[in-house]
Amino acid sequence: MSRMPGKLGQAELEILQIVQEHQPVTVGDVARQVAADTGKARTTVATMVGRLLRKGFLTRKKVEGKFHYSARLSKPELDRGLVQRFVERTLGGSLSPFVAYLVEKPDELTPSEVQRLKQLLREVQWTATNGNQEKST
Repeated sequence: MSRMPGKLGQAELEILQIVQEHQPVTVGDVARQVAADTGKARTTVATMVGRLLRKGFLTRKKVEGKFHYSARLSKPELDRGLVQRFVERTLGGSLSPFVAYLVEKPDELTPSEVQRLKQLLREVQWTATNGNQEKST
């Protein structure tokens, strides 16, 4: 997984997600989407895009005189990085509270999410079993 570049505020995350969905995009493209969703001004969006670029979340390329922005991380990479930061910083590195939360909220999981979690658990169990065998040999 790519390393998460820097801190990310909620408004910046929203901008980054728009860029990921529609990349490559101009500041104007993002500003139109944000204005439709939240009413934020173009100057605010431009400031946040600049911050995301400086923090390393975005790349840019000049095309026909305009900068086009793309996300440096894919959505799955960003999601894993955000979860990792949350677990490390908020839960002290322990996944147990997160898993307990999922168990307490089964009605909030779709059947496909439950199936994906089961698959991931099988992968964790396989890795734990086979990883330990490989280390002992």
